[in-house]
Amino acid sequence: MWRIIFYLSVAMLAFGIGSFVVFNLYFKRAEQFVDIQTIEMDKLKVKESTSIQEDSEDKELNDEEQAAFDVLKPTIRKWLRGEKIKNEFTEASNESIKEILGKDKSELSVEEATWFSYFRFEPTLIDIDGDGKNELAIRNYCAPVGNCRFWIFKKKANDYEVLLQSDGGDVQTFKLENTKSKGYFDIKTTAHGDAWSGGIHIYKFDGEKYKVSECYKYNYSYLNNGKLIELKEPTITSRKCVE
Repeated sequence: MWRIIFYLSVAMLAFGIGSFVVFNLYFKRAEQFVDIQTIEMDKLKVKESTSIQEDSEDKELNDEEQAAFDVLKPTIRKWLRGEKIKNEFTEASNESIKEILGKDKSELSVEEATWFSYFRFEPTLIDIDGDGKNELAIRNYCAPVGNCRFWIFKKKANDYEVLLQSDGGDVQTFKLENTKSKGYFDIKTTAHGDAWSGGIHIYKFDGEKYKVSECYKYNYSYLNNGKLIELKEPTITSRKCVE
């Protein structure tokens, strides 16, 4: 009987040691995986960049947001020089990549190339005050649903000033309204919420910058006794603007 007990004890001890070794190896592999992920992210080192001008409402940007803005700079310079600007989504140029990372586009790692693929932007020329001279509107840093950061730049001597900077990720479409404030057309923007609803902002010029003046919600459906009713024209309700 004592032999059976002895062998059972040895077997249990061996099982315990084996389990400890297996779990220890597992957690070490997990730690290594985390370290690898950290190292890969650390490869995306950007050069120090001057922050956006003070006339952009002094909003602090993290490294990624700043890089997304820096990608726009070659296009802004082209517009300032009077060169042709295409109204289409544009990839980060070799010029902007070199300014941000200090290397050519052809030298990017897979991780860096993927990172820059998120910074596609759409420039549009619009005349916001009716003087016959085009300002530059840009949607960038877009979410998969199409909501983007939104900027409007106006020429100021040989430089530019930011007349509108959205609060972030909240513009899918924009258009000039027929009404004006302080000599500049009001601007209506829409943002996607879900399959049936979203938000509307009305920006008005206050003499220095565009600021959100009115906010609404649009909805293409409603529930009636638990049944979803779809609408051809949306209902629009006023809502409080978030500061």
